[in-house]
Amino acid sequence: MNVQMIREMRRLYRTDPQFCRALQDDPTAALNRWKLQSPETAQALAGPLRALLSRSPEEVLVTVAEEIPDWDGVPPELVISG
Repeated sequence: MNVQMIREMRRLYRTDPQFCRALQDDPTAALNRWKLQSPETAQALAGPLRALLSRSPEEVLVTVAEEIPDWDGVPPELVISG
């Protein structure tokens, strides 16, 4: 999920009550219906999204602080010239 999709999802969550309900009822269908992710990606995100939505705002902040993803992926090999 790229930054643009996250921003759009945040905007929808704050402004569209129908999106909020759909996201809580069936995250996969909501992501597909609002064309935020492909069906495969939406299905993969459904579990983590349900877990996130079931937490209080305080729990979300703690979880995010503990489980910061590695956005850059695997670090490149150190190349020593010489």
